[in-house]
Amino acid sequence: MDILWRSALCGLGFGLYQAPNNREMMGSLPKARSGSASGVLASVRTFGQSVGAALVALVLSGIMDATRDSAVTVSLALWMGMASAIVALILSASRIRMLRRQSPDKAATGQ
Repeated sequence: MDILWRSALCGLGFGLYQAPNNREMMGSLPKARSGSASGVLASVRTFGQSVGAALVALVLSGIMDATRDSAVTVSLALWMGMASAIVALILSASRIRMLRRQSPDKAATGQ
């Protein structure tokens, strides 16, 4: 049960994020490019999941620093995950700020 509720929590977070994110990305493109964009989106998502899983496996197995004990490698994996989430948050926030700056320009030109 301990693993089950944590997996459910991760799945819920992923589900609440993924659908609106995909909708926003696909809605910002012309319909003629939606097929290509969908393929690129799926490829990038799978690539990111694969690289993330490989990095966590490296850290958890202790390959990156064989002199440390297992508690340190688990802690390092969690800190790396948190750092990645913070970088993603900063990049997303900068994108929102950039869109807000562009909004008055589009209104002035009638776009």
